[in-house]
Amino acid sequence: MEAKLGVSLTSPLGLCYLGLHTLRRTSACMTTISELKQCMSRAAAAAATTFGPVDADAEWKPIATWPDYIDFIKNPPALEWMTRLLLPCKADDLGSTIRRMVRRILSPEMLAAVNYNGKGLGALSGSELGDTELAFRSVFLPSILRTMKAMYRDAAERPKDRDVELAVIAALKLGKDGRSRGRQGPTESGSQASAARVGTSQDPPPAKVRRSVQKVPDPIIYDADSDE
Repeated sequence: MEAKLGVSLTSPLGLCYLGLHTLRRTSACMTTISELKQCMSRAAAAAATTFGPVDADAEWKPIATWPDYIDFIKNPPALEWMTRLLLPCKADDLGSTIRRMVRRILSPEMLAAVNYNGKGLGALSGSELGDTELAFRSVFLPSILRTMKAMYRDAAERPKDRDVELAVIAALKLGKDGRSRGRQGPTESGSQASAARVGTSQDPPPAKVRRSVQKVPDPIIYDADSDE
């Protein structure tokens, strides 16, 4: 640079040149930052227009009936919208995260009815749709996988798709088992204890012990005048 200027950079003229050069570079950087902010603002506005207002998911309620479930299949929201709906479900571990997502999507009643592969759902729902079309895997798994990618930008930290699927299967089974337990009556141990209490109260009283009393024979009285 000194060769081009023909002066020493430590000289007053050289120092003046360095100051102007630094100022020019700083101005260029500030212009770039300003342009980036404008781009981010335009992107945020476009996202709000495409996905709806920020609080749109506040109106969401878990799907609670088969008609609502079928309507969701026939008129699905954008995957981006579902991703934004499920993003707050992130927890400390994969299992807890998936359980939150599943409960965010379906009510307890539907969790007890829907299964991962859709077996028997066509007849259960009374819909013209087939089992595969009604399967949780077909309807909601794409949204869950997309949400996982948004949660974990680093692919090295992101759970594998197969691990996510297994967590979904476990969450659906847990919802079904929990609903089944809620419909059952008292547990076996409780029934046994109740029966034991009833049996105890109905036991016959102990038999009275009869003591036999031996009859003592009459004493023999001897006559003093007898010859004996």
